[in-house]
Amino acid sequence: MDGRTVVEWRRAISSCEVCPLLAQCRIDAGASVTRGDGPQRMIMAGNAYDSHGNIVDGERLGLYESLTTATRRRRHSEVAA
Repeated sequence: MDGRTVVEWRRAISSCEVCPLLAQCRIDAGASVTRGDGPQRMIMAGNAYDSHGNIVDGERLGLYESLTTATRRRRHSEVAA
């Protein structure tokens, strides 16, 4: 999800929803989360995941984009000494 926009995320999620492997992908994603090594910062099984492997609510993708963009800007900005 890094460097992408909410429009691209929604497009990826829509692609997942029509994928013939969606059911198996959801099983695999659930097992991965249960083991504690869930997907991070990606779209998988029709869900968006944050940097901690938690599902980002589809209704809040715009807010998530704003927050992550602001964090990236802060991280890459130079601080005057």
